[in-house]
Amino acid sequence: MVLYIAGISITDPAFNRTSFIAYPTIQDALMEVQISLTFKARRLSDGILLYNAQSETGVGDFLALVIKDDHVEFRYDSGSGE
Repeated sequence: MVLYIAGISITDPAFNRTSFIAYPTIQDALMEVQISLTFKARRLSDGILLYNAQSETGVGDFLALVIKDDHVEFRYDSGSGE
């Protein structure tokens, strides 16, 4: 998986069903955010590919890229609900 955040390329080889990696919250993304994500799913079981929240507690605005029911979904909340 290669993740580009604020001009930084983050590369990680693979994850299993219980592994994850955490990076600081994306800052100043209120009006615009651009993310490039490349992944190769070995299976399509439900899971989170990317999650970024307004705060470290997960409260407030968020954006998420998830696999749900064999499909990739983009979900977000910018203040008025998901």
